[in-house]
Amino acid sequence: PNAVGQIVHIHMFIRPNLGRTPIEPDALNASIRHAILAPNGATGIYAGGGFLLPSSSAKSGSFKGKISKGTLRLEAATPNFTDALGPANLRASFDVPNDDQLARTMANRLAEAVKQTARQ
Repeated sequence: PNAVGQIVHIHMFIRPNLGRTPIEPDALNASIRHAILAPNGATGIYAGGGFLLPSSSAKSGSFKGKISKGTLRLEAATPNFTDALGPANLRASFDVPNDDQLARTMANRLAEAVKQTARQ
């Protein structure tokens, strides 16, 4: 059976330092990939970026933060995937517990989804 659902991968590549990191309206410090795994076996990978403002440290047991002005667009898809979003804006807040095993499982599933769309 095909996996069904969504996987969001956010990679913060620069941690902002309040008062020292310039925050322009079009600034970004994170890359975003959003995989949609549809029930009919269709897969779409959206990619983009945004400014992530963390509100905790990953060392605290969970990682919290928000993205206020992210953007996404379809990067790759299987032929049977319908792009219902088009270019999109992303606003999100999250609170993710540290779980190395789950993170590896989700990273593997995301890699499989990316491979599936690359074969097309």
